Amino acid sequence: MKKLLFLAFVSLSLYSYDCPGEKPFDPCSYDADLFKKCKIVNFINAEFLYWRASAPGMEYAVKNRETPPVGTTYALGEYEVENYSFDPGFRASFGYFNAPHYWQAYIQYTWINIKNSKSTARPDNGLNLNSTFPQSDITAALDSVSSKVKLEYQLLEFMTSRVFIPNPHLRLRVVGGLQGVFLKNHWDIDYFYITSTNEVRNMWRYFSGGLRLGFDLDWFLGKDFYLSGKTTTAAVIGNYKNHSLMNTSFYGQSTLDATYEDYRVAYNIQYLFGFSYQKSFVNNRLELFLGYELGSWFNLHEIIKSTGGTNAALARVTNTTSGPLTMQGATFRFGFDF
Repeated sequence: MKKLLFLAFVSLSLYSYDCPGEKPFDPCSYDADLFKKCKIVNFINAEFLYWRASAPGMEYAVKNRETPPVGTTYALGEYEVENYSFDPGFRASFGYFNAPHYWQAYIQYTWINIKNSKSTARPDNGLNLNSTFPQSDITAALDSVSSKVKLEYQLLEFMTSRVFIPNPHLRLRVVGGLQGVFLKNHWDIDYFYITSTNEVRNMWRYFSGGLRLGFDLDWFLGKDFYLSGKTTTAAVIGNYKNHSLMNTSFYGQSTLDATYEDYRVAYNIQYLFGFSYQKSFVNNRLELFLGYELGSWFNLHEIIKSTGGTNAALARVTNTTSGPLTMQGATFRFGFDF
């Protein structure tokens, strides 16, 4: 009987210790909880994104480095490639943490537009500038090219997570939920000749919804600083449309206007790694995070080029360049619990 009373007393003591909301706030050398275990905590996060993107098939011209030989030749020289620049965006989330049962739910929205523009002129030494897209006037010499690209990205997520604390230095969350995605890539290329211009447009967009799963963690380093990371993967299904268009002043009408549309599955992987400062107070908690984020989408990015023909009945061979669309850069987060 004495042993049973002793075990009951120890269990009651451990339960009381596991509920810091019932004892005075006591800062220590490390913060084992970062929340009040006996209360529901609301939280907001505001993130500043500074990302760039990369994708294959963005070559728009070839600048010759030497005089080509007589006869049939192919690309000779240096490719001029459209690159996405670094641009700002944001991500915001709001939710609550059911501390007694170690789970949380939140809604999160991400928005960013990544764009760039470039121009290339014909070499001064009399060498040629060649296009990588088919042209209406194949006899004229190309004088210059301008290129503009814009990527629009929006992501809406409804997520839940289960919180685990394997030891006082590590907090782990297993996350999962639903998401809706909108992606649009618009690429405009203008080819300038002495007497005419060719305007090439290549656009694709994707509406979809699906699931995202993963985990994130905080590993205590010391003095309220943490090593923080996150990795998730997503699978979505939705409507995809690709549109290629070319207008030319040489003929005064469109010589290319083709579309492609289907329903497809796309995949995403996300990695986030950095350092955070997390400080708990009597009624609130503050978090500041700075890190590197990488995300790639698969089975989306396609650049379609069609060969031409002088006879309307001749075949038009379609060349398609596809590959992963990657966004990466710095992520800064301000988080506040109340």
